[in-house]
Amino acid sequence: MSRTAILAAASVLLAGLAIAPESADAQNKRFKGSSAPAARSSEGLLKIQVCNRSRQGASVALSFIEPGDTEFINRGWFTVRAGECKILGQTDNATFYGYADVEGTDRFWGGNHTLCVEYPGPYTFYTARDGYCTASQDTRDFVVLTATEAGTFTWNLDP
Repeated sequence: MSRTAILAAASVLLAGLAIAPESADAQNKRFKGSSAPAARSSEGLLKIQVCNRSRQGASVALSFIEPGDTEFINRGWFTVRAGECKILGQTDNATFYGYADVEGTDRFWGGNHTLCVEYPGPYTFYTARDGYCTASQDTRDFVVLTATEAGTFTWNLDP
């Protein structure tokens, strides 16, 4: 059974159930107080760049705190073509999350931090205060990305 078919079946079973992903509150780590420099001015903000080094286009989802905000915003699906690098977000928070997949295949880049996404996208929503996804959302296991300095953070999607 393909990953898409499994996900579709799981979505049907979980429709109407609330799924609680990991709490993002504990991950809210600003540059201040860490070993990284404070990133509060416009030149000190962190740009989130994704470079797709694979041979296929990727759909990318991110979860991060926008400058001046206190809550995680979730955005997807950004298209990053094979061989392309794109800046997809900006933050002053040292920790953020990424997930990417190749449409129509089982190929994906992820980790173990469960967050809500919406298909087919595009989507933009804040992480729910109660930590639950809505019935129209799915979960994916995002990779935890941590910057050690301000500037441009690059997440490479390697083949």
